[in-house]
Amino acid sequence: MATKTIKLKYITVEGFLRDYAQLRNGSLTLPVKSPSPLHTCVCLKVSIPDIEPRLTLKGTVIKSVAPLRDARLQKAGFMRIGFNGDSREAIKNFDNILRCHEKYRESLGLAAPGGSSKTNPPAISTTAVPAAYSGKSGALSMDWLRTALAPAITPASNEAAARYQADTVEMVTSVRHNIRSYIDRILRVKTTGEAVVLLKLFRRILPNLTQLADWPTILYLTRAVDQAAKTTVFFAAASGLPANPLEFVFEDRKDDIVSAYATADATQRIMINDIAGRLDAAGIEIMTQALSTCTDGRVRQAAMSILIKKGALVRNWILAVLDAPGQKWYLKRTALMLLGYVGKKEEEIDRARKLVYHDHPRVRAEALNVLITLQAVGAEELIIAALNDADDNVRRRAMSCLTRPSPISDSVINRLLANISVATDPDKKETARHYRKIILLIKALGATADIANHAKAENIMLTLVRKLSYRHMGVFRRLKKSIDSDQSDVLSAAIATLGKIGTDKSESILEKLAGSKLPQAEPAQAAANHIKWRYIAMLSNAPADAGIPTTVRTARPLATTEVLAARS
Repeated sequence: MATKTIKLKYITVEGFLRDYAQLRNGSLTLPVKSPSPLHTCVCLKVSIPDIEPRLTLKGTVIKSVAPLRDARLQKAGFMRIGFNGDSREAIKNFDNILRCHEKYRESLGLAAPGGSSKTNPPAISTTAVPAAYSGKSGALSMDWLRTALAPAITPASNEAAARYQADTVEMVTSVRHNIRSYIDRILRVKTTGEAVVLLKLFRRILPNLTQLADWPTILYLTRAVDQAAKTTVFFAAASGLPANPLEFVFEDRKDDIVSAYATADATQRIMINDIAGRLDAAGIEIMTQALSTCTDGRVRQAAMSILIKKGALVRNWILAVLDAPGQKWYLKRTALMLLGYVGKKEEEIDRARKLVYHDHPRVRAEALNVLITLQAVGAEELIIAALNDADDNVRRRAMSCLTRPSPISDSVINRLLANISVATDPDKKETARHYRKIILLIKALGATADIANHAKAENIMLTLVRKLSYRHMGVFRRLKKSIDSDQSDVLSAAIATLGKIGTDKSESILEKLAGSKLPQAEPAQAAANHIKWRYIAMLSNAPADAGIPTTVRTARPLATTEVLAARS
């Protein structure tokens, strides 16, 4: 059953709060003119004043009442939507976003201190330091945090480990419930010591926030640290920290974020993209792994956009990956894709040249693509050589690349024609492979916009057509009754190419084929018509005194004469 999308755009806070009370109880009743049937899947997209991102919930229609249209009494219809466990969890997570806005927090009663939420941390954490909380803000005091964050790793003893875990839960709860207070602390930090404590706090709670998929909280903290690092000296002066303090926070958490990225919804991925865009090496690693493992085209495009903006940082990563001899093939392919966007120097292009001979076909194919994109010297010759590659996909990529330079050089066209003219191998397996390659070459020739040695190309195509369609080489000998499938595919490709590059000489041969019983009869007629109408269009667009081109013989169809007469 198809999913019905309902968009709710609230103009006032009060209107939203009335319905949100229902949502928090797991359902929502909506007045409608045409209620959906029971069990209809519904995707509810809620837009709220002053809040980003939008709340998206999935549920089903659990009650549906049609409007009453009585002459004396009219009553509106309605339907009630029930939400599943995932959507209820999304609503709980959305509470954390609303806590950051005073008017929502007060109306919904969300302004509880960090330790007084419904999910209280274990009692052990409340005895860690008597003065755990700082004033009216509900945030943990800096003294408490400084003490609790002293152990860098989980302690070995059971008692200490329990204390460590309880303190971590306390930190997570406090930050989620009082996010604005912590953002203010980061932005108004006064000493290097405070900066280090807040970075350690962020690093400590990051695994828990990632597991909870609380990307809004992670994003708010990331933006705050990023801004503070650019506007104050305290983060930069912190001893032992990298130039970008976020690298310290996200160290060893990259795999967790990549795993979450694969299952995140569209809204969450936007937030993760924002986070990764503010990181340096860690951000590059997150996005490159997402690019290598994710099959969603939109996700790959977003990841590529972020990586391209990294400039020199991503270029260093590209070169390191391409130069590593034991590097995984898919990382080399990802690096090549990025090189096509940021590569400029000849030494960078040389990396792609070397990988044209890589063991993995997908790496070879991408290397060809990069060489054409960067207009590398000698790229055409490498692409011609790739038309003999053992892998069909590489040969197809080579053909695709071959049609992109404009115009293709005469030497490359001559190589193409020479390869098309090569005799078949007597071995059956090699013959089939040979014909597949010939088809690619013929299609590449047909896709070429400007062919200098036009007559030679047409003659080779005509020779191929005669050879495959007639019992003997003579043009007027008896047509073959049947040919094998590989030859038939070659003949079809040659006919289509003649339709694009042929003159009246090709037209007469194609007209003869059109009268045969070969499967290519209809395509042959279409190709002949294409030649005919191409010349008609050319003559129609020519000046009145231009005369008839030398390629148009006296045997041209009557339609050409009529067009000329109409112009005189």
